[in-house]
Amino acid sequence: MAFHIDSSVLPRIYGYNHAREMFNSITPIRGGDQSVRRIGRRSDATKWLRHEIRDGVDVFIAGLHHSNIVEYYPTHYNLSMCGWNTQSTQLFIHAITGRGCYAVSASEFIPRGFSADINADATYNGYAIRANGDYKFDYDNKPLQEMPVIKKYRVNRKRMNEVRKVAKPFYEYIDAMHNITPEHVDTMSYWDNEYRNPVKLARSLDDKSAWWSMFEVLSWQSRYSKYDHTVGNMVYTRNVEGMKRIVDRYLKEHNPQVLDEVV
Repeated sequence: MAFHIDSSVLPRIYGYNHAREMFNSITPIRGGDQSVRRIGRRSDATKWLRHEIRDGVDVFIAGLHHSNIVEYYPTHYNLSMCGWNTQSTQLFIHAITGRGCYAVSASEFIPRGFSADINADATYNGYAIRANGDYKFDYDNKPLQEMPVIKKYRVNRKRMNEVRKVAKPFYEYIDAMHNITPEHVDTMSYWDNEYRNPVKLARSLDDKSAWWSMFEVLSWQSRYSKYDHTVGNMVYTRNVEGMKRIVDRYLKEHNPQVLDEVV
């Protein structure tokens, strides 16, 4: 289950003057920091509006927990997710600014099974933003700086085929060992195996001395269960094609050089 803030109780802040008026209209908490006003429910200290003076300028900051999310200056506002690309942060930004903030799905820009940096974590008002970025906007909600551009990728088939060639001898080894070894999987041979690390496995496919250990790991990872009447219990059995699919998945995940950026 996912938990996130109730943004329905948060006020929309239309700009610098409105932020100042809102701050002055809210009674501070008795005995609390007089530069802070709670927004939303008065019992909730995690959502606030704070007044600061920076270089002689009054600044009003809308924050969530310990993060300065939206900072209102007389001429512009600053926006940052402060590293928190969460639904709560997105909902807070949407409620306070009135502009949509949504997570970006990397799967829309990267071929299935691959991993790469698309240069964006979310969008704000249609502009790509990074979770750790700081962005300056005018009060027409136009950026006052160059914004990130989302990168899109496609597979370079020639380079991918070269990567897969490395795995072909190991696939033949899998077939051979499957034919001469029991099909039941040994649990303990998995947990003590260093090749449970996908990166290490993907980078060791040309190391024949590691093949048996890798075979054991993949036997466990591809396992399926079935009832064995001879022992009166469930047993785990390796899936040979599943083992090869796992290797191919690791090759995709750990070889970003096979991707070309779409310009």
